[in-house]
Amino acid sequence: MLNRPQTVLLEGELGAGKTLFVRGLAAGLGADPDEVSSPTFSLVNRYGGGRLPLVHLDLYRLDAATPESTARLVGLDDLLLEDAVVAIEWPDRLDGIALERAVRVVIDYDGDDARNVSCVVAPESNERVDD
Repeated sequence: MLNRPQTVLLEGELGAGKTLFVRGLAAGLGADPDEVSSPTFSLVNRYGGGRLPLVHLDLYRLDAATPESTARLVGLDDLLLEDAVVAIEWPDRLDGIALERAVRVVIDYDGDDARNVSCVVAPESNERVDD
């Protein structure tokens, strides 16, 4: 359970379930999961109504070759200062930009509708928790 501001980095192929995972985050925070949609074209969506706000970024359409301009475009520095959970899809577009205390979530297909979800809860120790 997330009880404090947190950055969540979501990795997985197109259609792997990253936005579905964010819907689960919204529900867990007490926000309406039905309000969550992919911010592919808007880049950033915000959801309130829970114990913490949820900020959802989708960086898929942005150029991974220029992570600094990507971070500036979405106002990442300001977003990370908010008292919120910040979920970032396609975080590889921010390659080289340090995101302290981020939780890395990797979603992989496991056939049919099944998924394997792995979380790195302490990136500096490479400790993994698999469900």
